[in-house]
Amino acid sequence: MRLLALCFCSLIIASFVSAQENAPRPASKLSRAVADTVNRQPAIPRPEQQAAAAESLAGFVERPGKRPNILIFIVDDMGYGDPGAFGGGEMIGAATPNIDQLAAEGLKLTSTYSQYTCTPTRAAVYTGRLPIRTGLIRPILAGDTLKTNPWEGELTAAGLLSDAGYHTILVGKWHIGEAEGMRPHDVGFDEFYGFYTAQKEYTQDVYDMRFPDLVRDPDKLARYHSIGSNHDLIYGLKDGTSESIETIDSLDKMAEGDRMLRDYTLKRLEDLAQGDKPFYLSHVFMKVHADNFSSAEFKGASASKYPY
Repeated sequence: MRLLALCFCSLIIASFVSAQENAPRPASKLSRAVADTVNRQPAIPRPEQQAAAAESLAGFVERPGKRPNILIFIVDDMGYGDPGAFGGGEMIGAATPNIDQLAAEGLKLTSTYSQYTCTPTRAAVYTGRLPIRTGLIRPILAGDTLKTNPWEGELTAAGLLSDAGYHTILVGKWHIGEAEGMRPHDVGFDEFYGFYTAQKEYTQDVYDMRFPDLVRDPDKLARYHSIGSNHDLIYGLKDGTSESIETIDSLDKMAEGDRMLRDYTLKRLEDLAQGDKPFYLSHVFMKVHADNFSSAEFKGASASKYPY
């Protein structure tokens, strides 16, 4: 199977070309960064890397006779130094051999940064635009009333690739809107299997150790339930249809959320590999973002006995 791209938590890969004659000048004479358009941040041109990337991409198409598949992993709230490839891993009691191998055989980006929190980061990954331009500058929280759809008028990489003949799938956490018109399968993904919001939103009404003021207060708990936030594992399609696969109503069920997502992604990868269409699949983990409940399969498996 040919995988073109891997994105760690919130890493945004951008292509830069040589500056046009009318592009803005660098802000400082000491800077080597230039801008190719008036609406992009200046960057240091890397023509050799651009040429190598173009040659490599052409090879992907030429050898099998079709365009490469694209797989993106997003690990929500994983620290830069957590994987072994960036200094963590076995050194901090949680070896990451598979991530380390991907990094060793690919390209490590050392000057690429996420946004300041989860929602704007993922919105930027999917749209290629700064959150200030989309309005997705903070997480959409339980009880929020949205006056406008922030996705209206936006283009996504998934939508563009779907129009270009790719099968586009998002598996995992979304948390960029659960109302109609804001769901993954409403904004370009052909298929969605996952959770609309963060782990905490599914468990805070039953997790009394962390949220005692909510769980043990009948009045507050009733008001929380009146919000009607979705607590289901969802399967949705681009035609707008969606169905609940399972209701997440306990800590144990949420603990197995990533296992269910993993199983679905592996099955779909096997199916898609047998087809003729290239695919774009974004697998977004529920962990490491709080709350971290231990899956039975991995409980205590790391040397440091981390819960995930």
